[in-house]
Amino acid sequence: MDYKKLAKIEIEEADGYWICTFLQCTYGLKRTMLEFENYLIGLSNRVRQ
Repeated sequence: MDYKKLAKIEIEEADGYWICTFLQCTYGLKRTMLEFENYLIGLSNRVRQ
């Protein structure tokens, strides 16, 4: 999924955590955040296999 077309996502690191800020979301903030979370979970599962 190419999230560049769906939202502007700013990422920063703070105290060992990654903070994502979602701006200009095509499908609304909540849906975009949930879909991005699912995408990251899928990526982490793929790396472990």
